[in-house]
Amino acid sequence: MVLGPLFLLLATILAAPDTQTGRFLHHLMVERPAAALARVTFGHILLASALLAAAVIMLWLLQNDGLRLLASFTPGTISWIVAFDVSTYLEAVSALALIASAVRFRAIRVKLHNILPRWFAQTGRRESRCRGASSPSSLKANNDNEDDSRRQAA
Repeated sequence: MVLGPLFLLLATILAAPDTQTGRFLHHLMVERPAAALARVTFGHILLASALLAAAVIMLWLLQNDGLRLLASFTPGTISWIVAFDVSTYLEAVSALALIASAVRFRAIRVKLHNILPRWFAQTGRRESRCRGASSPSSLKANNDNEDDSRRQAA
């Protein structure tokens, strides 16, 4: 039932490879599955073969009870595999976040190391400066009505 439409789609790809529909079907039915298969690693194959071998041994040793036991283990096993993969991705993301934060903290430390000595040096110079006594001739009246002679008398 599924093979008939699948063969028709493959015939469309072969009959009209240069059309937009042919390119879309080629991308959907050839390139995407090829990219997914390229991501399969040796670890994936090893895990699948180990699970298949365990299932075959269980079915061979326990016969009908093994089938029932295998059927009850399947959802838990699948969820365990998915949880393991998710935890691996979470560990990778957390490691990247830790590395990024370490780089940021190092940059902040270098920036503070460059800025703070200059800031303390400028602050120290300001505090160590002595103010000289201002001479009465350099003072000016605060009010425009006052003349300079009154200012000098005060």
